[in-house]
Amino acid sequence: MAEAGLTFDPAFMPLLVRLGALGESSVVELAGQLGRDHSTVSRQMGKLEVAGLLERMHSPTDRRVRTARLTPRGLNAFAALGKARHRLLDRAMADWDHRECEMLGRLLLRFVQALHRTGENAAQV
Repeated sequence: MAEAGLTFDPAFMPLLVRLGALGESSVVELAGQLGRDHSTVSRQMGKLEVAGLLERMHSPTDRRVRTARLTPRGLNAFAALGKARHRLLDRAMADWDHRECEMLGRLLLRFVQALHRTGENAAQV
């Protein structure tokens, strides 16, 4: 967060990043994706709303459901986090050669594919 020049509570970062990636989501969806209680996520969303980073509105398809999306200020924070992540990775891997970077990419892809297979197998149990 320091690299991105952001000063809000680090506990809000997963919520900000997830909303930035999804575009719009309900409290229940976010809570499920983050593995948190929906009341905790709702409180965090309220604090991000007060900070001007997100806005909440009623779903156009179901007025009982409230969704949230990042405001322009929230989108700027999301973009700053992404740029900071890239700068940190570039510095961390500055002395890696092209071959090592390609190898890491292949191994990470293999790892993600193995996780997906494990998740599919777990769903069948």
